[in-house]
Amino acid sequence: MFLLGLAVSLIIAYLLGDYNIFFNTISELGSFAHTPYPIIINATFMISPFFLSFFFLKLFNTVRYHARDDKHMNNLSIFGFSLFCLMNLAFIFVGIFNVDISILIHTICTIVVFVPLIFGEIIMGVIILIKKIFHPYYPLAMIFGHITVSMFYFVTQAPVLEWIVFFVLMLWGIPLSIILVRKDSDIRV
Repeated sequence: MFLLGLAVSLIIAYLLGDYNIFFNTISELGSFAHTPYPIIINATFMISPFFLSFFFLKLFNTVRYHARDDKHMNNLSIFGFSLFCLMNLAFIFVGIFNVDISILIHTICTIVVFVPLIFGEIIMGVIILIKKIFHPYYPLAMIFGHITVSMFYFVTQAPVLEWIVFFVLMLWGIPLSIILVRKDSDIRV
């Protein structure tokens, strides 16, 4: 859902607006300054968390199932899932408080999206790596991908790095979601 809304918003902003991924953030797709239809990405920000919650819940159930014998890992998986839930809630508010309504509230909400997402990824990635739940590529991408890109982003604030943060998420998120969908649903909480 998010990819579709993002793609449509990006195409419209390129064709009808003043938008460039090298100079504008993803959030600026939700501004009349860069596109005639900011409602598309803003609605995407508000609707996508519903669909992401299924992915996060399936990931949590899978990780928790494999960590069920280790109380510390089990508690860490709950904390990681809680961070994903916080991120999802803040994601809704990113769409409600777009950059045209309040840049301050929007910025706070985006920080509350990215920080829990990064820490949730690191926590889940460490558990997945230790418990050998998936191929090592996924937890390593979860742990080191965002840490590396985020360090550059928070230092330089270059808009293109925000896009790279998003693409890093897609590098492990899309394949892992396909694996989770294909996996038998015999895992219970």
